Amino acid sequence: MINLKYKILFSNEIDRKLQAKIMEWFNSTFHQKKADIYFKWKYLDNPFGESIHILVFYKKKLVSCRAFWRLDINETEAYQCVDTSVISAFQGKGIFRNSTIKALKILKDKIVYNYPNQNSYPAYLKLGW
Repeated sequence: MINLKYKILFSNEIDRKLQAKIMEWFNSTFHQKKADIYFKWKYLDNPFGESIHILVFYKKKLVSCRAFWRLDINETEAYQCVDTSVISAFQGKGIFRNSTIKALKILKDKIVYNYPNQNSYPAYLKLGW
């Protein structure tokens, strides 16, 4: 069994060094070149409030990032599942599932929604969505 450490942070708890690491991870996973300002725009300057980030580490190395972006609906607190990435060597180890379950425990009485892509769709179905 792999010893993974899950760290759950709100956007305001993430320092600049970790922001840079998350953006590096995001750009690598999605083959993009978004500037670090993207994190600030999406998560720190979010007019709806704090988003939740689930970071997964293996031996202090970041192996997964998952965000639940605060994006309210009709003035009701809501979170959209976005920007999920798991390093290929750690895929199939339950990280997506465990990250989702951990976030839903925190957001238990909130609206949580998504627009799954072809990669996440089967995983959401397994979770009963």
